[in-house]
Amino acid sequence: MKKNVKNLFVLLTLLIYTTVVAGCEALSKNSSIATNNKVKTESKALINNEVNEYKMNIQFDPNGNFLYGNEIVNYINKTDKNFDEIYFHIYPNAYQKKETTPAQFGFDETFPKGFSKGGIDVNNVKVNGKEAKFNVQSADNTILKIKLDKSLKSGERIDVSMDFKVQIPEGKDRLSHYNSHFNLGNWYPIAAEYDKKGWHLDPYYSMGDPFYSDVSNYNVTINTPKEYIVAATGDAVYEKIEGDKKIYNFKGTKVRDFAWAASNKFKVMEKEVEGIRVKSYTDNTDDDTSNLQLSVGEESIKTFNKYYGKYPYKTYSIVQTYFPTGMEYPGIVFITNDKRYKESAYFETIVAHETAHQWWYGVVGDDEVNEAWLDESFACYSENIYYENKFHNSKYIDTLKKVYERYAKNMRGNEPILQPVNEFKSDNDYAMLVYYKGAVMLHELRNQVGDAEFFKILQTFYNKYEFKNATTSDFLGVVEEVTGKNWESFFDRWLKCKVD
Repeated sequence: MKKNVKNLFVLLTLLIYTTVVAGCEALSKNSSIATNNKVKTESKALINNEVNEYKMNIQFDPNGNFLYGNEIVNYINKTDKNFDEIYFHIYPNAYQKKETTPAQFGFDETFPKGFSKGGIDVNNVKVNGKEAKFNVQSADNTILKIKLDKSLKSGERIDVSMDFKVQIPEGKDRLSHYNSHFNLGNWYPIAAEYDKKGWHLDPYYSMGDPFYSDVSNYNVTINTPKEYIVAATGDAVYEKIEGDKKIYNFKGTKVRDFAWAASNKFKVMEKEVEGIRVKSYTDNTDDDTSNLQLSVGEESIKTFNKYYGKYPYKTYSIVQTYFPTGMEYPGIVFITNDKRYKESAYFETIVAHETAHQWWYGVVGDDEVNEAWLDESFACYSENIYYENKFHNSKYIDTLKKVYERYAKNMRGNEPILQPVNEFKSDNDYAMLVYYKGAVMLHELRNQVGDAEFFKILQTFYNKYEFKNATTSDFLGVVEEVTGKNWESFFDRWLKCKVD
């Protein structure tokens, strides 16, 4: 997510971004980015083994602001442990109370009409066709525990099915509705992660993007009133009208999550970009930002294909909706329709940032609760890659560095990047450290190793951890593999504020 930090520094940043983007002249020769890509960047074949399989059938009721769903998950135990219970995140329950609602942009901005209750009611839970015992846990009721009557051994699969009803709150958030626009992010029961630290059962923190999931395969059918247009993760297999209903079917192969948006006002523009179908959803195809949204999506795909590795999916959808800034999901992003941003150069930055998340978070995943820098620092630095590729100079990162250094001098000083999202002291600290300081760190790494090795590092990291969850240690290992040097003290200094 591109953060909206309300303070002097972000206001300064927005002003300077406008100056940088509007005032740069493209160099006629020699981009400052190395283009000698010696690392294989073709996508690996997408295969179906060793992932969970989600099949969902959704009935969408925009008049009542509800959806009704049935979900069948073919769940695999990919660990070396035996499970006597399994867990799912049921994030919509965070919206049951104002105190737990994740209004990270400020409550009044996210919910301009006041608190609006949301939630998810899960019932009829079965394992391999037999009724299973389950209960809802955690302070915000966002954890579903399912008791297994037989231990699930390593490598074994089971079918977990459940029915659910989601109440969609009114507002401008990941899960919300506002003026006939519906944002469906983090809306369904999704399997919790288990790794060497055990089960990850964090609540829905309002700080950052507190999500952690493996890639899975999705087959989702959505029934809507026929006047509604739906954009979603994955590829549209079919769209058909039956009476007063429209039925969509989407399939996503090896995607980390499934999100969708719906409106009876959407207009759609699309363009094929290097074999990828880039789709832009806006209310009005005649205004300047509609064309800009599609063109930035196109240029971002080309740029990141070139410097990171090929986008592995067939479709990428950019949805302009009621949302404070931008939010990433696999194959789809939500982009603000706020006039303040649409009329500034910052709008282009938001689209480029969220597109970069298709590589960093979407394809190469991470634990966004405990190591959020692995996608946010990368996506923030990708803004610089985008502008550097466009204008052939480094004015963007120079400006970003000045903003961060002013923060470090006048505000909190030298604070670590690597800490859990719930331990950051403020949203401002989280943004300045995880986004800006992390981007400055990556640029310093680039300065020390040179362009050729820096982009080889990113390409190697992308190829090695495609469709996996990477850790800080994994990235450090790639840096040392490519450079043949030890970088532990460098990353300890930047990430943990440790000094030699």
